[in-house]
This record gives sequence, structure tokens and C-alpha cells, in this order.
Amino acid sequence: MKNKIKLLYNPFEQVAGWKAFLMGLPIIIGSVLIAYTQDQYFSGVFNIRYIKDLVLGQAFLYQAISLLVLVMIMYGFGLIFSKGIRFQDVLGTVTLARYPYFFAAFTGFFLNTEATIEITNQVLAGNYQEVMKPLIIMTVVGGILCVILVWYIALLYNAFRISTGLKGAKCIILFILSLLLTDVISLILKCLLF
Repeated sequence: MKNKIKLLYNPFEQVAGWKAFLMGLPIIIGSVLIAYTQDQYFSGVFNIRYIKDLVLGQAFLYQAISLLVLVMIMYGFGLIFSKGIRFQDVLGTVTLARYPYFFAAFTGFFLNTEATIEITNQVLAGNYQEVMKPLIIMTVVGGILCVILVWYIALLYNAFRISTGLKGAKCIILFILSLLLTDVISLILKCLLF
């Protein structure tokens, strides 16, 4: 039982490299497709955005940019600060670490741009009774997304730690820097492309 729970937040001791990449890639593709049907796309390391009339190719490109930038930054830190690292290990573990967002893609069925705007308009109009049920749903979905986010961060940290062999404070600092740099660089690339 303990090993099964450990697989939820650290499968990388058993699977890495190209095998992890091939396991994670269909999950990423599936999550982008499911999110796309609900006008969602994944932007940056953590963000889920809602946008009307999203282009499917753009949704895949946003995901690819974020993933590849994160992999390159983590790999770069690994080359500089670790004793031995393989690109395919970073690529595979970071790709597989994305699997919680497959579940996040389904939240668009319960929460979308129109629902959020409607709730906001009702609250501003003082119609609190009419928004209680949607507001409860929004709160539950938000709680689920928070759990998914924490799960994803734990997976990413374990992916980075295991694929680079780094430990302790150095690993934590470089991991946080990786996430911050990825969001900044991804945003810049998206602005330049679109």
C-alpha cells in the first residue's frame, strides 16, 4: 500500500527517461484536448486559463513551450550543478509529472468563463441567493485545483531531484528558480509568437 501511494507523488524511482516520456506524452495530449473542449488551455508551469474561441494549435503550442522551457532550464541547472545528468531523464520525468493536469482539464466542465462572469454579475447586482449553488461549485472546483497544483509541484520536485541527483537546499533553490524562470521565459515567448 505504501508503495502505491508513493507512486502517486514519486513514480520516477521506477520509471524515467524515454519510457516516462512515452507514458507522459499521451497524457499531455489528452489533457490539452479535453481542456480545449472547455475553452481552457495550460499556460506557463501552473496556469490554467479560460479563453473563448481558443485555437487548438495554439493550445498545443502553449503547452509545448512551457514544457520545453522547463525541461531546458532544469537540464541546464543539472549540467551546471550536478555530477551526472541525462537529457532524456529530465525530459521524461518532467513530462510524466504533468499527469495531474489531466484531471485538472475536467474542471472546465464545471467552471468556465461564462459561469464566472455570470456569478460576478449576480453578486454585483446583489442577487446572492441565485449564485449560492454555482458559488459552491466554484469553491469545490477551486479546492480540487489547489490539491492538483500541490500534487503537481511535488511530482515536479521529485522529477527534478531524481533526474539531476541534486539534494538539499541547492536542489530546492534551483527548483524554485526553474519554475520562476520558466514562467517568465514562456510568457516572453508567447508574447513574441502571438
